[in-house]
Amino acid sequence: MPSLYQNTVFAGHYLLKELVGRGGFSEVWKTEDTMADGVVEAIKIYAPESGMDEVGIKQFKNEYITIRSLDHSNLIQVYRFDIFNGIPFLVMPYMERGSLSKLLYEKGAFSEYDLAVLLQQVGSGLNYLHTRQPKVLHQDIKPDNILVTTDGNYKLTDFGISSRTRNTLRKVTGHKQALALAYAPPERFAARPINNEAGDIFSLGVTIYELCTGEVPWMGNGGLSLLQGAEVPDLPPQYSRILNNIIKGCLALEWEKRPTAMQLVEEANYFIENNSWRPYGQFAPNTPVSSANYRLKQKLKPVLITATIACVIMAALVYPELNMQLGSVKDTIAKPVKKSTIPKIGKTSEAAVHNSASSDDQPKEQLVKKEETKSSEAPAGKVSKTVNTGVPKTKEKKALSTASPNVANQKSLTADTYKPETLGDFLSAIKNKNNPIAARKGWSTEVNKMFSANALIIEEIGGTQINEYKPQQFLDLLLEKGDIKSLRIIKREDNNLGKVQKLYVQIE
Repeated sequence: MPSLYQNTVFAGHYLLKELVGRGGFSEVWKTEDTMADGVVEAIKIYAPESGMDEVGIKQFKNEYITIRSLDHSNLIQVYRFDIFNGIPFLVMPYMERGSLSKLLYEKGAFSEYDLAVLLQQVGSGLNYLHTRQPKVLHQDIKPDNILVTTDGNYKLTDFGISSRTRNTLRKVTGHKQALALAYAPPERFAARPINNEAGDIFSLGVTIYELCTGEVPWMGNGGLSLLQGAEVPDLPPQYSRILNNIIKGCLALEWEKRPTAMQLVEEANYFIENNSWRPYGQFAPNTPVSSANYRLKQKLKPVLITATIACVIMAALVYPELNMQLGSVKDTIAKPVKKSTIPKIGKTSEAAVHNSASSDDQPKEQLVKKEETKSSEAPAGKVSKTVNTGVPKTKEKKALSTASPNVANQKSLTADTYKPETLGDFLSAIKNKNNPIAARKGWSTEVNKMFSANALIIEEIGGTQINEYKPQQFLDLLLEKGDIKSLRIIKREDNNLGKVQKLYVQIE
């Protein structure tokens, strides 16, 4: 067969203008159709040097019947299929911006938003292929087979060619591999190779990794490296842990553990809408130890307080002279100073104040002055106890600022060092009045994004509905109400975008 050259005519009326790309067993040319007033199109020519025999041509015809009926915004449209001198070729629209490989070369590493857009569009195209009857596998996902439109959208190409036809092409062209090794899933190297939808997800995971780092993982050895004990490499530190988990999920050794194309689309949709990945679900980062300890302490706190108060009461019964100080001790126990919360100003009972005033015969003003002096002598970073004498609040605030100059620092430190990760953690942190109000309001804003526009929170007791709230109403309730002891999520229902549609809770 003759070789193809620029400015020669192919198949009678396609003027070859530019070689756009060359693969293992095909070439893609930018052409002008001389029978259609020079319309610019792209033709993909298979086995251009050798052509195919009648069996191979028949396979191609049958597969063209399959791909001709496919219609999706993220799949390249195939205008027609034809044969010239035993050489099959497809006619398609010409993409001026080229492939994803060219875009990566021009712009470098992608941002997470750009990756979410790509994941949403390519995942949507794959989901369409995988849900056909019979299902269609791509089998060759890589940057060269993802084209970029003039408006920056993505379209899959080179789909619908079966393994059987690929093997036929490999034989007639002498090409050793029908699938690029760097993007090949591990199950393709098994004693009994498996070829299913999860293989496309693996190849997409390699592609996303390449868009983040500029290179393929495992030095181009693909899933074969996983079979030899290699680990999935982490992304560079500028990318989020959730994106890192998404890619690791796509590159899982066991194909059953990889996400579906639709799951990837849902995660990408959430990011596009909220400019952040979904903070819950299968790709959310594992709960850090510090957060687990925090929640454990919150659960144990009521038990420890109750036990301590019981001991104090028993001691007071045995030693009556402690009765005068019991109110002060109770309040000290009930309001401990915590590193993760704003310290509270303790309040001594009015009886204790009157007893103190009468025994020492000192005016209230002198008593406050002494307490302020004690506060100023307290070690730095600690809050001294102040007596509530009924003086104006401005003086109490002044005493607070004198006693604890680092309260503002503690507030910002709490908001920075502890951030909830799951929906349940967010709600628990918002209702906890020991947390800084600024942090609680910030968390409330984050949670509101997790709900759909018409979401409902339904409060139940014993399976009976007693209240119904809109998300903002419910969050305002958690911020303002001070007597909520516990909040338990009974059930949640999400919409197809992964947002909460209904949330069933029990409040005590």
